Amino acid sequence: MLVEYEENSDNLEVTDHDIDVEGFSTIRINKIKTDNYAEIYSSIAKLQLPVSAMDIRKIQTAVKEIYFGGCIKVSITNDLDELENVDKVMIQSQQFFPIYAFAKIDPSIKRIEKLKKQQNSKLEALKRQIEQKFDVKETTLEDILNNESYAMTYKNQIIAYALLKGNFMPEDIEEYLKTLSGEIGNTTDYRRLLCAYDYVKYSCD
Repeated sequence: MLVEYEENSDNLEVTDHDIDVEGFSTIRINKIKTDNYAEIYSSIAKLQLPVSAMDIRKIQTAVKEIYFGGCIKVSITNDLDELENVDKVMIQSQQFFPIYAFAKIDPSIKRIEKLKKQQNSKLEALKRQIEQKFDVKETTLEDILNNESYAMTYKNQIIAYALLKGNFMPEDIEEYLKTLSGEIGNTTDYRRLLCAYDYVKYSCD
């Protein structure tokens, strides 16, 4: 959040502000132009952060900065009515969620073991599904992407399967995941693959 001083202004409207840095993509942040600092401080004091900004930054580092975006607040819940802040990233426990990386950063997260079992079960189901449909022998990401016999709708599931089976290392798909995060980062297809990466990368540490 960028706060720009404007004398005698009570404005509290948040707008988008783009920062152009040579050699990098444009960075979009939130901006307020105001003289009403008292209201800003009051709003900050009222914030409830289930996960601190520092923890989010640590998690981003743990998964090689696969996650992109602005300031986020994370809550893991089955009941959306439990959420009090509409700006939270809502992670329902039924979804694919990379719990192993989060657990490394903050072991005090509630229901860690339950969430691990849930994700393991989802990944095992994925393996069974792929084995029923395909005979995956590829040992590189490129070979899977270039295999025209695999429908596009299944390719990321096949990549996740090959990763879980040890056909290649998690480091081999990190750049691919970063690319996907900007294209389909909010989809189940992406989260499924990210969870496979998370499991292989962090479950045995």
